[in-house]
Amino acid sequence: MPHTAKTQELVKTKSIKRNLINSLSAVFGLIVFGVFLSVDLSVDGWVDSQFDQAMLNKANSLKSHIRQVDSHIDVALNSDAAPEFKPGKDPQFYQVWQGEESLQRSASLEAYSNVDLLKTELPLGSSKIVPVELPNGLSGRASLSYFVPKLARGDGNPVPVYLTIYKSDQSTEHSLLIIDILLVSGFCLSLAVMRYLAVTIVDKGLKPLDSLNRELKSMLVEDHAGSKKVSSNTPRLLSTPARPVEEIEPIRQEINNYIQNNFKLLSNEKRITGDIAHELKTPISEIIALTEVYIRYPNDARIGETYKQDMLSIANRMRNIVEKLLLLQRTSSTSIERHIEPLELSDLLEQIVKELSFKQPDTAQRVTIESAYSKPLMADRFSLETILVNLLDNALFYGVRTQKVRLNSQVVNNALVLRIVNHVEQPLDDEQLEKLTDPLFQVDFARSDATRYGLGLSIVNNLCHLNGWTLSLSQAAGNTFIAALSLPLTDTRSAS
Repeated sequence: MPHTAKTQELVKTKSIKRNLINSLSAVFGLIVFGVFLSVDLSVDGWVDSQFDQAMLNKANSLKSHIRQVDSHIDVALNSDAAPEFKPGKDPQFYQVWQGEESLQRSASLEAYSNVDLLKTELPLGSSKIVPVELPNGLSGRASLSYFVPKLARGDGNPVPVYLTIYKSDQSTEHSLLIIDILLVSGFCLSLAVMRYLAVTIVDKGLKPLDSLNRELKSMLVEDHAGSKKVSSNTPRLLSTPARPVEEIEPIRQEINNYIQNNFKLLSNEKRITGDIAHELKTPISEIIALTEVYIRYPNDARIGETYKQDMLSIANRMRNIVEKLLLLQRTSSTSIERHIEPLELSDLLEQIVKELSFKQPDTAQRVTIESAYSKPLMADRFSLETILVNLLDNALFYGVRTQKVRLNSQVVNNALVLRIVNHVEQPLDDEQLEKLTDPLFQVDFARSDATRYGLGLSIVNNLCHLNGWTLSLSQAAGNTFIAALSLPLTDTRSAS
C-alpha cells in the first residue's frame, strides 16, 4: 500500500488549462470583489447619511414649532399635521424638555407612559444622532438637540430646550439587506460569467496545442495500425498550419526534428543490422561450403592442402569484424576510459608510419609529414593514435599510388589542425561524402576488398565526439581528398 500511494503521488500531473482558468478566475474574482465591496460600502454610507439627514431635517421641522413666549416655552405641534408621531405600525417618537421638566411627549408615547426618551448632556446649540432601542423594542436612531427656541413675543431671558426624536431604521436596514442580496447575487453571477469567459479564452488559446496533440495521437494510431500512407523512406512529420502560432511553432519544429532524427537512427539501425548480417553471413557461408567440399572429397589433395589455411583466414576475418564492431560499441559510450597524457606529435606520427609499413611497405616513401608543432600535446594516446592510423591508412589505400600523401599540422584559432591530403582516382559525390562516417557504409569500389568493413571512420567519428575534437572530410579541385582533425588547445599545457 505505501508503495502504491507513492507511485500514485509520483504520477500526479498538473493541468496547464486548469491552472490558467483558476488563475484568471482568481484575479478577476478579486477585482470584481473589490469593486462590489466598494459599491456596497458606498451605498451603505450613502443610505446612512441620507437617514441621518432626514432625522436632522425632522428635528429642524419640530424646532420651528417650539417657541418662547415671555419666559415659558410653547410647543405648537398639531398631531394631525405630523401623523408619523401617532400610534401605528411604525411610529416615531419625540419628547421635549425644559431643564429636567418634560414639556411634551408625542402621541405615540401614550402607550409607554413610564418611558422617557434618551436625554444626555450636549453643548448648547448642538445636535447628535446615536443608535437606540425604541420603546416598542425595535432598533433605530435618536436625534438629540439642545437649542434655544425663537422668541415669539416678549423680552424674557432665553430658555434652552432639549429635543429628542426616535425613528426606527428597520426599513432602511431592510433596504440595505435587499441591496446586499442583489450585490452578492451580482457578484456570484459575475464570477460565473468570468469563469465562463476564462474557460472560453483558455480553450481558444490552447486550441493550437490541442490540435498538435491530436495530430500526434493520430500519427501514433496510424503507426500502431500499420498505415502505409507514408513511404517507408520518409518519416511522417507534423503538418505546418496555415497560420503558425509563435509559441507552438518551436515545439512543432523540435518534434519534427526529433521524428527525423529518430527515423534516421532507426533506418541506420536497420541498415547496420542488415550489413552486419551480410558481413558475417559471407564468411560463414564460405566455411560451410569449404567444409562440405572437404567432407565430400576428403582424399582430394588440392582441397586438403589449403583447407586449414583457408579456415584460419576466414576465422581471422570474422574476428576482425567482431573486434571492429566491439570497438565501435565502446567508442559510442561515454563510459570508455581515457588517459590524458603529454604526447610528442612528431614521435607519434613516426610510430604510426612504421606501423602502417607492415600493411603497405611503401608507406614511408609515400607519406610526407610537415609538422611545425613541437610542444607536448595533452591528449588520450589511444584515441589520437586510432584516429590517425585509420585516416592515414585510408589515404594510402584509396589514394593514387603514384601521388604523395601529405600530413601537415598548424595552429588555427587556438586549435591544432592535422590535415591528411591525398589524391583519389574516383571522386565522391556529396551523398557519399556525407555517409562516410555511417557504420558499415562502403563506396562501391571498396566493397571488393575483404579487409575493408566500413567501420573505421565510424570509430574515428565516435572518438572525436568523445574527446571533443572535430573531424572534417572534404574534397577539393583535382580529385583531392582532405581529412582534417581539429584538437582544441584550451585544455592543453605546453612544456618549455
